[in-house]
Amino acid sequence: MSDLLISMQIMKKTGLAVEIEDERGQRYAQPTAEQFNKLLTSLGERWNTWLVVNRIPARDEDYFQVLREAECAYRVEVCAGEPKAHVATVIESPSDIERSFVLWASAKGDESAEGEEPWRLGRTWVPFEELDSKVEPEPPIAAEAMENARRLIACGYLSLPEVADTLVDMQEYDYEEEDEDGDDGGEKPQLLMYPQARRIAEAVWKERLAEQATWPERTDADAVEAAFEQLDSQGVVARANFACCSSCARMEIGAEMEDDSRGYVFFHYQTTETAVQSGELYLYFGAREPHSAEDVAGEIVGRLEDEGLPVLWNGEADTAIKVAPIEWRKRIGVQA
Repeated sequence: MSDLLISMQIMKKTGLAVEIEDERGQRYAQPTAEQFNKLLTSLGERWNTWLVVNRIPARDEDYFQVLREAECAYRVEVCAGEPKAHVATVIESPSDIERSFVLWASAKGDESAEGEEPWRLGRTWVPFEELDSKVEPEPPIAAEAMENARRLIACGYLSLPEVADTLVDMQEYDYEEEDEDGDDGGEKPQLLMYPQARRIAEAVWKERLAEQATWPERTDADAVEAAFEQLDSQGVVARANFACCSSCARMEIGAEMEDDSRGYVFFHYQTTETAVQSGELYLYFGAREPHSAEDVAGEIVGRLEDEGLPVLWNGEADTAIKVAPIEWRKRIGVQA
């Protein structure tokens, strides 16, 4: 067995003379190769997409780094002592990345970038700025994520990073659902990595910015927001896009109320989506004794009508207030 292979076997078990830093700022000194592999395969969500490895002691322009671009694609970069020796490639297999990493960490770090470094694994490496490694998901996955992004952004309450996070979560949920079903008749959905989701979200965000530039100065969503602001300032707690559903919102709304609050009104995430899809916004309300729910609802209806909104309510305490027909156009902000 060569001295290099012996060194690799020892270092895989006892730890490598390097320090790993992840995107969250966590540091791991003298990790084993197995620890590196565990960190590597956990990459994929926001704030956890890349690893940078420096030698101990650190050397200028001498590092190994990995960015997870897709479920089965990692961008690997090595800077071997000087900026012109900063090279990159795409590797699909975590075990190959681990092997490249151990070979790099086992080397002295003073080899020329021109030739035979073992960490290259016989692959083609190119100057890092020349490698366009943005691996896109399969077309059906991309199309589904694009549609989900349009729906989320149309609601108007999530930031761009939050949209990307949600796309990752939605695809992971679909993947887990397939796994639980145990259906071997087809392939599982492909997991979506945060860099992919971010690019999709950015594309849809730009679409929405262009679209909203054609909107009137005041939209129905602006009118609802104005009504809620007035109600909230006058003793009726008003919360927009509040909680996931009516049951959760009713459990949580009490914490929002002050001692002098007479009642509350809210619409939840699912209601927002309904407003986007059908132009119908349902508002749920309640009162604190000695005030009545009917009186609070009457105040809500009056405020909405003052803002020029069409309102339907049958006067009963157990019936939601319906704001319809409307066009739900809630503006999003310009983001980098």
